[in-house]
Parts: sequence; structure tokens; C-alpha cells
Amino acid sequence: MMGERGPGGFPPPACGIAEDAPLWYWCEVAYWLCENNMVKADVLRDAEEVELINNVLELTRQKANKPDLTKEVIKSVSPQMCS
Repeated sequence: MMGERGPGGFPPPACGIAEDAPLWYWCEVAYWLCENNMVKADVLRDAEEVELINNVLELTRQKANKPDLTKEVIKSVSPQMCS
């Protein structure tokens, strides 16, 4: 993660819950690991599926909590999703 060994290019942390506690997106880490032959492609595929499921669940939650705002944002970002 610090680039001191290995092939480099490890993804940066997504955020930190404290100064010494960085957090990463698992999908980005899994992609890096797969690209560097440290995990098999099915690990990356699982990470991608979990990421997509989480995104769909979050969108569903947002639609329930703020339907008008969600529709407005979706329309501005991706008009074909509103149909």
C-alpha cells in the first residue's frame, strides 16, 4: 500500500476513519490483486458483484427516503434510467 515493495500502483485509500486507519474499496483492491496475479479472476468477479449489489441497495434506500431528489439526480446523470 505504501509502494515500498511489489509492483506499485496500489489503489489509494477511499477514506480514513482515523488518521492511522485508512479504508479501501474492496473492488479496487481486488482488481489490483487480480491484475498482479495475486488472486484469481473469480475473486474480482465476486468483488464486482458485491459492489453492484451494494450500489443497488443504496439506490433503493435513497429512492425510498428522497424519491424526488433521487429521480432528479438520476435523470440528470442517466436519462435512460428514468424510463
